[in-house]
Amino acid sequence: MSALPASDGTGCDPVAAPSLPGAAKGQSAPIFGNDAASIRDLGDGVACFEIHTKMNSLRPEVLDVLEFAVDRGGRAFDALVIGNDDPRAFSVGGNFPVMLGMLERGDFAAFEAFTRRGQALLLRMKYAPFPVVAAAHGFTLGGGCELMLHADAIVAHADLKAGLPEVKVGLIPAWGGCTQVLLRAQTEPHGARGPAAALASAFRTIFGGTMTGSAREAQAAGLLRASDRVVADRDRLLGEAKRRAQDLLADGYAAPPRARIDAAGRSGMLGVVNTIRGEHAAGRLSAADLAMAEELAFLLSGGGEAVPRPRGEDEMMALECETLMRLVSRPGALDRMRHMLATGKPLAN
Repeated sequence: MSALPASDGTGCDPVAAPSLPGAAKGQSAPIFGNDAASIRDLGDGVACFEIHTKMNSLRPEVLDVLEFAVDRGGRAFDALVIGNDDPRAFSVGGNFPVMLGMLERGDFAAFEAFTRRGQALLLRMKYAPFPVVAAAHGFTLGGGCELMLHADAIVAHADLKAGLPEVKVGLIPAWGGCTQVLLRAQTEPHGARGPAAALASAFRTIFGGTMTGSAREAQAAGLLRASDRVVADRDRLLGEAKRRAQDLLADGYAAPPRARIDAAGRSGMLGVVNTIRGEHAAGRLSAADLAMAEELAFLLSGGGEAVPRPRGEDEMMALECETLMRLVSRPGALDRMRHMLATGKPLAN
């Protein structure tokens, strides 16, 4: 494995590496990074991408380093593990104060650009010519969960607390989270059968916004695949992820074929919408919740087309971004976000 250069104009430089758990301890050498994230050598051609921000939130500077890793993977190293030594979190997702600040300044263009940047990067990572394994543990939420969902394989700690809680602040998972959950719902052995059933299953997972209490619950929610490994010993997690990456290489790894999603179309969308309208009529959903649920059902249906057609992931992610931008532009949207930042609790406006 060759070392990366000290700098290529990205603003990233070699950094000192904090210790890593389990079998990887003592094997990690710093390669490249900045104050927010780094890449280090785990040996045997495997590198590790580690985030250093508070609760491993995903600031733009974190994406700088991940982009560097995706660009150099397959040349500077053969496989990539995403993991860290934080006792609490794999990643709690996008840096909420940063994103809210963009919207409060009225810089919707910057917010949309940040969304599209994350989408493009995670999709590039999913189809990179080298294996990517997520070593997920603790809080794996929002964009952190989406990061995990785009890995070739996941090795999860048994106490994984995963989820897509964006709906609690009036948003939707728009770094491919909706797309990947829907894809799992229609393809996993334990998943739904048929486009309408897959839509309903994905809607429940995303609109529920719940956090799993364990890796097994994450499998039941469709956030982990049946093939993903679960590790009981936290100290073994990164070492097991490295071994999983080596196994993928030994099997002659090739990037997966591009996925296609069988959209449910208008009829599938209406099946969900009619149910949630009943919930609203019964007083169990606010008007804002109903509007968000209808937007989510529209998205997951592939755009509500009368004659549905298979959709590529890039098409679905474009719908995610369009839906998100409509939601953040709604009256009261910023109130929901501010309330969650101030109190940690959702606002039922």
